[in-house]
Amino acid sequence: MSNEVSKKKTYIMSNLVYGQMYAELWLENQLKSLCDQTNLPELRKLGYDIEYAVFTDDETLQIISRHPNFMALSQLCAVHIVKMVWPPDTDKFMSRYGVLLEMFHKILPIALEKDAILSVLVADLVFAQGALPKLISKIEDGHDAVFMVPI
Repeated sequence: MSNEVSKKKTYIMSNLVYGQMYAELWLENQLKSLCDQTNLPELRKLGYDIEYAVFTDDETLQIISRHPNFMALSQLCAVHIVKMVWPPDTDKFMSRYGVLLEMFHKILPIALEKDAILSVLVADLVFAQGALPKLISKIEDGHDAVFMVPI
């Protein structure tokens, strides 16, 4: 038997969710697919600690916080809310790529510190059944990164 202590595996997901349209897409589609028994629950069975960081604003937080799919997500993993504050008169839609980049810059050091697998997502992405375990298996097979192209 090896004296090496088994290191806990961590998977971090982050997502930018703001405004009615993205909130609805995220809540009704992405979260529903993530909570499918073949995705996040299966990763938990495989021994992963899962964290999900939601970058959102106060207005959108009111929309998402009481939704059944958000509550289901919080039962499957640690959910961290990162509140964004928009400058006055910001065109939020036109600012989305800059905010996505900012999210990436904030979440990457956390993932590196935890030696975690990281997925940086957008709210309108949906996962097929069994997608997450298949993606993670590629990392476990020795790949440094897995590029997924949404349908």
